[in-house]
Amino acid sequence: MPLLDPEPGKLRPRRTEGPAADRVPDERASGTPDTLRADLVRLLGADKVLHALSDLVKYASDASPYRFVPQVVVIAEDVDDVAAVLRYAREHRRAVVFRAAGTSLNGQAQGTDILVDVRRHWTGLDVLDGGRRARIGPGTTVGRANIALSRYGRLMGPDPASSSACTVGGVVANNASGMTAGVTRNSYRLLSSLTLVLPSGTVVDTAAPDADERLRKAEPELAAGLPALKAEIEADPALVARIRAKYELKNTNGYRLDAFLDGSTPVEILRGLMVGSQGTLVFTKFVTALTGPVTEVTLPPGGHTDWEVELVVVLGKEGRHVSEADAWSHVAGLTVGQDISERVLQMDGPAPQFSLGKSYPGFAPTGPWLVTPDEFDDPDDLELTCAVNGEEMQRGRSRQLVFSVPALIARLSGVLPLFPGDLIFTGTPAGVGLGRTPQRWLTAGDELVSSIEGIGELRQRFSG
Repeated sequence: MPLLDPEPGKLRPRRTEGPAADRVPDERASGTPDTLRADLVRLLGADKVLHALSDLVKYASDASPYRFVPQVVVIAEDVDDVAAVLRYAREHRRAVVFRAAGTSLNGQAQGTDILVDVRRHWTGLDVLDGGRRARIGPGTTVGRANIALSRYGRLMGPDPASSSACTVGGVVANNASGMTAGVTRNSYRLLSSLTLVLPSGTVVDTAAPDADERLRKAEPELAAGLPALKAEIEADPALVARIRAKYELKNTNGYRLDAFLDGSTPVEILRGLMVGSQGTLVFTKFVTALTGPVTEVTLPPGGHTDWEVELVVVLGKEGRHVSEADAWSHVAGLTVGQDISERVLQMDGPAPQFSLGKSYPGFAPTGPWLVTPDEFDDPDDLELTCAVNGEEMQRGRSRQLVFSVPALIARLSGVLPLFPGDLIFTGTPAGVGLGRTPQRWLTAGDELVSSIEGIGELRQRFSG
């Protein structure tokens, strides 16, 4: 073929047989389920609820390679709308994801249940104190904010490359710093106050003089729990040093734990925790660690071996892009799991080795029974306990999980296919040895008993 001789056919997409790989399943053709649509229309008004399949598909992608088709899209106009959606989601055990821009490379602006758009009605900027401060709507782009501030010879600290499209809300939630902000001019250092809405629908304006008093009245458990966590952290010098070291480097991964060190009141701590507040950590336990319910486990020499009782989900059918609403139909049953973890190897650097530290032989006992979800009054609310030599170490309920079973299944199946027999360890209550003062580890001769109501218990003895 002569050089530069055109071949138009090579520019055309290849023909495929049958439906496209990303075709929405037929059962989604009607868009938002009728009950969910009716509830939200009654709550917010028809003009704020997008329910047609074309709308849902339009919101299924952001700048990441992932695709999650939501059940419904809400166009929130104000804080009251956000509070109403969160209260509804909590009451009906549904998940909510907020989209401030959609420029995420990691899929944080996507969800498989209720997606709330906070761009359209959330823009605006008031410059205060000659440009030293500004009150900025979360849907305002960084570029627009900088244009307004440049008149005063000022710019925002974070400078993400997508500043013309990314919004201030997303920059704060992702703790973005961009190319030059480093650790001194990132979102954590930039933010002096914000208005946030808790899952209960409680609205907190952290700039209000009586913000802490209002929080104590509306959310007494939260207002008491934050200072308690602060005290627990500050009582452990090694943990304080580790947290400080973590944030001396540029770090946009995970929650700002240093908020517990920097904040002096519940509201100040809460404000800091809102920076970088999106995302969850996923890791594996290799299959060779799996054992039955009653075992003897050999402790790794020189290690700090810890306990983590967990509800374990066993998948019953293959799933890809499973919605939260449909997640339980993919579950064959629930069982007890113990996520035994060796903390020295787990935290070994320069990159932590979570999977290796949790995968020594015998470090994943499960059992004693597989119980189908219909056997429980509420499979999302089961009590978990863990004891060492008869002393209770952990007690909690699965409803307290940061991410519910449906949320975990939806998120994982959006990235990789799930197969029958796959196990998902879902998370553990407070009380692990790592978080105790002083820290406590399993030793030779210890007996570890882990139980979940309605399922049974595991028993592990440890040898050196």
